[in-house]
Amino acid sequence: MFRHGDLMLIPASVPEGAAPQNHTILAWGEATGHHHTLEALQLSGEYMVCDRNETGEVFPHYISGADLLKRYGQQYVESDAAPVLYERDGKLYFRASGTSIVKHQEHGTIVVPPGEYHNRIQREYQPGEVPRSVID
Repeated sequence: MFRHGDLMLIPASVPEGAAPQNHTILAWGEATGHHHTLEALQLSGEYMVCDRNETGEVFPHYISGADLLKRYGQQYVESDAAPVLYERDGKLYFRASGTSIVKHQEHGTIVVPPGEYHNRIQREYQPGEVPRSVID
């Protein structure tokens, strides 16, 4: 399972009859218009990560795809096929044949190993209220 902002990526098979999508946007930010995008990892690409300095302040900076793999302790799996997003009954799934990434304009990039996943918007609980979707 992987988390990225308000997304939770859960290993799950792409269901029969799921329709391939012509984009790879996993979710749009309701508050800012930013979005979570699924892409194949490029070893020489530059990806944003976020770290904290000694005072605890978060600062974004960029590292290579190779360094991103090291950061997450992942092995690189090359593929000629780009990740594909599918929709079925209002739910999103994706298939990644090679090592992929999820990026966002305000979050650090995460690495996603090859596989099939269900994309779920995380929910938050407030005592005395109905659980609601996390807003990014």
